[in-house]
Amino acid sequence: MSFSGFDAGVYPGDAQMQAGKADLPYVFCGYYLKSPCHPGPSWMGKRASLVALGWNCLIIYVGQQAPGASPCQHTALTTAQGVADGIDAAQLASDEGFPQGSAIYLDVEATDPGSPNLPALESYVQAWVGQVLGSNYRPAVY
Repeated sequence: MSFSGFDAGVYPGDAQMQAGKADLPYVFCGYYLKSPCHPGPSWMGKRASLVALGWNCLIIYVGQQAPGASPCQHTALTTAQGVADGIDAAQLASDEGFPQGSAIYLDVEATDPGSPNLPALESYVQAWVGQVLGSNYRPAVY
């Protein structure tokens, strides 16, 4: 079984989401939490209206990135930062009304397997995953 959806970094607008639900074959949308590498809050506060329209939401948290992997300058790839960002992701998901047990996807941009940043990125991701898991949300990587 498969389901189609979309994600857009900036919230398209209430009218577009209503029209899209009626006219497009999508059953879910990516829901961006305000996060280190996605500072725009355009999706925040929209969950209730999206659910009322019949949308399912895939929660996306764009965490710290390896230097050069994206234009984002938040590159604190430490275990402590992974824990802090995991706490932030779970709290934001809760504040937005997502029930415990929902998956929160950490958006990590591709990094060259030979990159010297890879061990630090792995530590950051492992810490983030552990913290989200401990908060009764399900961690996933996007």
